[in-house]
Amino acid sequence: MNDFMDRAKKEVDEVTRRANEAKEAIIEKAGDVKDATMKKVEEGREYVQKNPEKSAGIALGVGALIGAIVGFFTGRRK
Repeated sequence: MNDFMDRAKKEVDEVTRRANEAKEAIIEKAGDVKDATMKKVEEGREYVQKNPEKSAGIALGVGALIGAIVGFFTGRRK
């Protein structure tokens, strides 16, 4: 019985170690994703500041497209 308990404890320790390694890897990757996202947000802000008319036109076009799609799918059906 003691041998079984020792093996079970070793397995639990191994699973715990692997879970902690996975947790650390996920935390590191989440930080990388956050950094990349913040960089893209800043690039977008700079683009809008340098090209306000073009940005407004793009926003208008995207809004119209989304409105048309929503209108198409929520329109009356006969």
